[in-house]
Amino acid sequence: MDKEALLTIDGLLIQFGGLKAVNNVDIHVNDKEFIGLIGPNGAGKTTLFNSITGGVNITAGEIKFNDKALNKKRPDQISRMGISRTFQNIRLFSKMTAIENISIAIHSVPKYSIIEAMLRTPRARVKDKEVREQAQFF
Repeated sequence: MDKEALLTIDGLLIQFGGLKAVNNVDIHVNDKEFIGLIGPNGAGKTTLFNSITGGVNITAGEIKFNDKALNKKRPDQISRMGISRTFQNIRLFSKMTAIENISIAIHSVPKYSIIEAMLRTPRARVKDKEVREQAQFF
């Protein structure tokens, strides 16, 4: 196993009844490495991505991100660790600007409490401003 790997998938098996959608997959992605995944329709690419993001339960094997197991984590927990995905049919909030749509994605884990949000505390206003500024770079 590669200790430097940011994402490690070892012996991944995803089975739906008797169908093996993903069978014995090993992938090691190092920090700052850019890789692609290709294959014909039905090859298991989407199932693989869904397993990494917690959308599909794995039958066997192990998935680790930053040396932390993802196998038993919920999608929201995996997202907070820094892994998420987009879909081919992107759905934006139609009544919002592009910057507002990007801000929502950046703001998926707010840096202040619900009470601070309701009261619009100085801390909440500062953090919201930081998110808007960050969204300008996307």
